[in-house]
Amino acid sequence: MKLKEDPSLVHDKETVEVMNLEAEELNFGQSEETTDLMTAEVMANFMEFEYLLDEETEYLISLFDLFVMCFVNYLLNV
Repeated sequence: MKLKEDPSLVHDKETVEVMNLEAEELNFGQSEETTDLMTAEVMANFMEFEYLLDEETEYLISLFDLFVMCFVNYLLNV
């Protein structure tokens, strides 16, 4: 199955092609009798979730770094 166009997801054509290939590889590895094959759309949603999780993690790390810098600065000026 090919990835459906979803305006809420921002992916270039190359990324969509890679996600379709990855979904096909996962499906190929599963049994033909399995009815819960991962579609390209499900794969895209999962990858979007992973991306947002990574972004949130990077944001929290940056926020923590800022806190540490402020705290060290405070200690140096006390």
